[in-house]
Amino acid sequence: MPEKVRDIYNRSCQSCHGIDGRGIAGIAPDLAKANRRSVEDWVRYLQSPQRAHPVSQHPPLWPDREEVRMLAEFLTTIPKNDHP
Repeated sequence: MPEKVRDIYNRSCQSCHGIDGRGIAGIAPDLAKANRRSVEDWVRYLQSPQRAHPVSQHPPLWPDREEVRMLAEFLTTIPKNDHP
C-alpha cells in the first residue's frame, strides 16, 4: 500500500475495516472480499456510501476528493485474498 494511501486508511478507514483491512464483523466488510468495482464506482461509493447502505456513516476524518480518488484507485488493485 502506498504510504499516502496508508495514512488515509489509518485515519479514515481502519476504525471500521480493522488494522489489516479484514473488516470487523457487523461493522465493515473485509476489503479483499469487497465487491469488485471500477475506480469511478469506488469514487461514487466513497463519496456517498449511504446510497448503497442507508445506515452507513463516514468516520469523522473522512478523506477529501483527492484522497477518495487515491483510495478508489488502490481498492481496485487489491487481489481477492490480499489485504491492505
